[in-house]
Amino acid sequence: MEWIGIIASVASIIAAIAAVATLRYTKRNSRGNIKRRIAAKERQIRDIQNQIYRRYGHNDNGTGRALSDLDYKKAKLQAEIEDLRLEL
Repeated sequence: MEWIGIIASVASIIAAIAAVATLRYTKRNSRGNIKRRIAAKERQIRDIQNQIYRRYGHNDNGTGRALSDLDYKKAKLQAEIEDLRLEL
């Protein structure tokens, strides 16, 4: 009879672990969380645009100069935003 109690305890622990893992996965992929991640990345893009403005001036449109690391970061963030929007 002790074995039944031990097996039941192990099964309940496994079920609790599975429930916590499911909750975390659901929260991570919720619409609200995805929207917050998009907003954070858009804020990073705005910061990068401000840095580019400070470096190169008002009339800079990205032509006539070599691409900087900021341009690559901005392009990467924009691609990540598009991927997140597809998840919505």
